[in-house]
Amino acid sequence: MNLEKINGESNKKMSTEKIFRYFCYLGIIGPIYLFISALFQPNIPLFPWSDLTYQEQLDLYPGVLNGRSNLATYPMFLYIVHPYFYFKYLRTSKFEYVNILYHFWVILFLIRITALLVHGIVLDDYAVFAYPTEIIMPIIHYYFREKLKT
Repeated sequence: MNLEKINGESNKKMSTEKIFRYFCYLGIIGPIYLFISALFQPNIPLFPWSDLTYQEQLDLYPGVLNGRSNLATYPMFLYIVHPYFYFKYLRTSKFEYVNILYHFWVILFLIRITALLVHGIVLDDYAVFAYPTEIIMPIIHYYFREKLKT
């Protein structure tokens, strides 16, 4: 009976780990697509349901000096950091990357909440995509963090 219980718990952990691994693949593919399309084709619509370009979606208007470089650097950082840690987890299966990802999404959530409190809520095509993502991702990562603890 104890052996069945141990095997059952092991299977639960394995299935949670497997789900998280699939989640990691999605967390790599989606942001990499956004990164590449926004970096190399910033004048095409970012989302299929919108006519707004990447630059218009983010509501950033680069100046004549460093604007385009800043546009490509700082927002792109958000698109590339978490796929990097998803990839690191897939390569090593180390829990520390699950923890880092959880903290990354919590920090991003807190920054978004602060921005909403200071500047108010603006609903546009980008916000409809970004707000739910930035609210749900810390919750999802908290779940995986708790389930995958060793």
